[in-house]
Amino acid sequence: QERAELFARLVAEGLQGSLANHDLQEVSHLLSTIVEHRSDVLMGAVLDADGSVLAYAKTSAWSMRKGGELEIGALPPVDAPDQLRVLERIEIAECFVCLEPTGFNGWLDVRFSRTPIERGTSKLTETLLITAAPSLLILLGIAWLLIGREVRDPLDRLVAAMRRVQAGLTPVLADEGRPDELGAAARGFDAMCAALMQNRA
Repeated sequence: QERAELFARLVAEGLQGSLANHDLQEVSHLLSTIVEHRSDVLMGAVLDADGSVLAYAKTSAWSMRKGGELEIGALPPVDAPDQLRVLERIEIAECFVCLEPTGFNGWLDVRFSRTPIERGTSKLTETLLITAAPSLLILLGIAWLLIGREVRDPLDRLVAAMRRVQAGLTPVLADEGRPDELGAAARGFDAMCAALMQNRA
C-alpha cells in the first residue's frame, strides 16, 4: 500500500508539466509508458476535479477483466479483491515562476494488481522453505556431532572402564580431566577403583 501510494505520488508529480500545458496526448503517452513497464499496474487515469476521465492507459488484462474500452468520463469502481486503487491529487502551478502549486486540478487514479505481489510473497516463502530445510538438517547434524563428542563418547569410555572392572580386568583411568559432571563421575569411579585395588593388595 505504501509503495503504491509513493509510486502514484511520483507519477502525479511527473504529469504536472504536461497537464499545465493541457497536452492530454502527452499525458496518455506517459500513462501508457507507466502501464507497460510495471507488471503490477493494471490501469492509470487522470480525472478532472469533477471525477471525469481526461486520459487513461490500461493493460490487456484490464480490458479482458472489464470487457472492452473504458469510456471517457466514466471510470468503473474497484470490484475485485485482487486490486488496489490509489488516488493521488494533482495540483499544478498556474504560472511558471510559482514555486508552489496554486490550485487543485484533478486526480491520478492508478489501479494495481495484487497478483504480482502475492506471487512474489509466495516465491519468497518457497525459497525460505527450500533453504531452511537443508539448514535445519545441517544444524541437527552439527548438534549430533557435538553431543557425541561432549556427552556420548565420555559416557562410552566410563561404561567401558566399568565393564573392565566387572570382568575382573585391570581398570583403566576413566578421568580425562573434564571439569563437568561427566569428569566428576569419572574421577569418582577412578577413586573407587583405586580403593578396590588397595583392598585387594
